[in-house]
Amino acid sequence: MKRRLHSEIRQTKPFASIEEEVFLQMLRTTQVAHHWCVERLRPLGISPAQLNVLRILRGALPQALSSRVIAGRMIQRDPDLTRMLDRLEAAGLIEKQRDTVDRRVVNVTVTKAGAEAAEAGARAVRSVLAERFAALGPRKLEQLANLLDQARGADGLDNEEATR
Repeated sequence: MKRRLHSEIRQTKPFASIEEEVFLQMLRTTQVAHHWCVERLRPLGISPAQLNVLRILRGALPQALSSRVIAGRMIQRDPDLTRMLDRLEAAGLIEKQRDTVDRRVVNVTVTKAGAEAAEAGARAVRSVLAERFAALGPRKLEQLANLLDQARGADGLDNEEATR
């Protein structure tokens, strides 16, 4: 099967190795899928990173989570989580409170509106991914998920170590 990455990125020379090509294929695919999600979430007024935070908080209900815990659970890291949380709070999607024991810690909970936005966003993302990945079918998607899981686990790092 002829792969399209060369033409997509306008590269004329061969890749130095299959590993390099696979890495670039993963990056390109991630970028394209992220764009699908951005476009589908735009009418809801949230970004994929904001949806990620809202889903994390919704899953933690009724408990609050510190911003550090939220950062550790995010799929795609946001370098300025504090500002994102400020924007979510201003939109009425989350509530923040200083921890009573350690005033340096900010605990965050999702509001009812935030939980509803998380559900609407999750439905929108599921819909676009189902549409875009339909051609692969369930068996190939299972294989792809397993291969990506194996590739990520090859270095033996757990999630916390991989994010440092």
